[in-house]
Formats: sequence, C-alpha cells, structure tokens
Amino acid sequence: MDLSALIFIGVLVLLAKSFFPAYFGKKGENLATKEDIEEITQKIEAMKAAVGSKLYIHQTRYQNEFTILQDLSEKLVELRDAALCLRPTIDSYDPNEPEEERKRNRLKRYHEAAMKFYKLYETRRPFYPDDIYTGVKKLDRIVWTEVVQYKHGSGKNYDQDYWEKASTNAEEISKATDKVLNSIHKRVKYWEEFSVRENNE
Repeated sequence: MDLSALIFIGVLVLLAKSFFPAYFGKKGENLATKEDIEEITQKIEAMKAAVGSKLYIHQTRYQNEFTILQDLSEKLVELRDAALCLRPTIDSYDPNEPEEERKRNRLKRYHEAAMKFYKLYETRRPFYPDDIYTGVKKLDRIVWTEVVQYKHGSGKNYDQDYWEKASTNAEEISKATDKVLNSIHKRVKYWEEFSVRENNE
C-alpha cells in the first residue's frame, strides 16, 4: 500500500471520528428544533382558536342580551307612561268627551302597553338576570294597583282619598321603573367591561 492510500484512509478515519458525528448531530438538532417549532405553533394556533371561540360566544351572548334589555327598557317606559296617564297630576282632555269614554281610551292604552311588556319579560325571562325580573314583577303589581283604583274609582267632586292614592301610586311607579332601568344599566355596563377584559387578555 502506497503513501497516498494511507493518507486517504487516515483522512477518512479522521472524518468518521470528528466531522461526521458533529455534522449529523447538528442536522438532528436542526430537525428537532424544526419539529419543536411546529408543535409550539400548533399549540398557539389551537389556543388562539379556543380563545376566539370563547370570545365569540361571549360577544354573541352580550349582543342578544343587549337587544332584549333594550326592548325591555322601551316597553317598560311605555307601560310607565300609560299608567301615569290614567290619573295624571296635570290633565288635558276634551271637556266634551264623556268620562267613561276617556276612561276606556286610557285603559286601552294601558292594556296594549301591558300586554307587550308582559309578553317580552316573560318569554325572554331565561335570557336576563333575576334581579331585573324581580324588579319588573314588583312594578307590575304597583301598576295593577293603580289600574284597579282608576277603573273602579272616580275623581268627581275632588275625592281627596282618590287623588292621594293616585299621587302615591305615581311616585311608587316612577321609583320602581327607575330601579329596573338602573339594574338594566348596570347589566349593560357589566357586559361592556367584561368585553374589554376579554379583548385585553
């Protein structure tokens, strides 16, 4: 065997001992790093999808509840106004209109507002908080007291008891309405703050 062959074999042995292990080791590290990055990326994407799905559910729920509470507020105000117009403190009407006809018209306005309000707050009950429902039911009872007293009473010849009850009921109706509207406002504010927290997380 000549010298050049021995040198060639020596170079091969040197490569086999030092270069090739380092080379294939580096290739293995690069491959592992690439696989790690892919796994991490997949986990991040899965987390983003889960958070996005959760956020979508909360936003949809907020929007649906907001619509219900908006409708409830409108119907609530309509009911309040119809009830307060039964025996208003300052009244305006046609003096030629018979009292019974005026009474029928005012009660008709109340009944229309009451039916719309009732259908909304009962059919949508599962979709808004209990404290709002409790407030609504309390208002409904106070309003009904006013309706019964108006329907079966008379303010002719200035019956003091009749008008005192009207004044007391009007105050209670206004207070109960404001309480429900404040509860609705707090609920909407809660959802807005919740939405901001979700977006910042």
